[in-house]
Amino acid sequence: MSLTLSAWVQQRTAWLVLAPPIFMVGLRSVLEFLASREPQMLALPLTPVPIPGSMLGLLWPGLALLTALVLVILTLFKLGWRRVVPSVALVWVLLWLAGSATLIQRHLNQLDLQALPDVVAQTLTLQFKPPSSRGPGGTQLYLQVPGMPVPHTVLIDDPQVATLKPGDTLSLSLAQGRFSGFFVTAWQIRPNLPESSL
Repeated sequence: MSLTLSAWVQQRTAWLVLAPPIFMVGLRSVLEFLASREPQMLALPLTPVPIPGSMLGLLWPGLALLTALVLVILTLFKLGWRRVVPSVALVWVLLWLAGSATLIQRHLNQLDLQALPDVVAQTLTLQFKPPSSRGPGGTQLYLQVPGMPVPHTVLIDDPQVATLKPGDTLSLSLAQGRFSGFFVTAWQIRPNLPESSL
């Protein structure tokens, strides 16, 4: 009887540890398959550049993680491992479910983008990003977009974009996501106008 119970506990633990990550990986594969079957439309995320307000703004993610770790260790010492395991298991499953929900939200957000009027953005700076397992790389542009109070950034894999210099302008076709965010659907480098001689 105890051997059967022990085997059941081991099997349940294995499912609890492995099932949530496997579910998320499978969901990502399904969403990538669905995206490949839809008409391909270029949609590059245009994201705001975070501007920290203070030193605390830079440090708070690390402080929050350190505080959470200390709380977990103190809880383990006070209550014991056996009493904490159900809570740890619940948090583990919820974290993977939250990641899966984020994948679904990101996929749905790029369906039926709403086109916006074209804008002329000014290049603030640019940075080359080498290809990696997360993406093809390209040129990370930092832009000042009219109507947007903070600078925004977009990653474009186009050799022509790498020739831009700070101060150059380009015309952007923008679209808004179903839930949030902006996307670049097309761009065109605008020629620099020669300064008129005095």
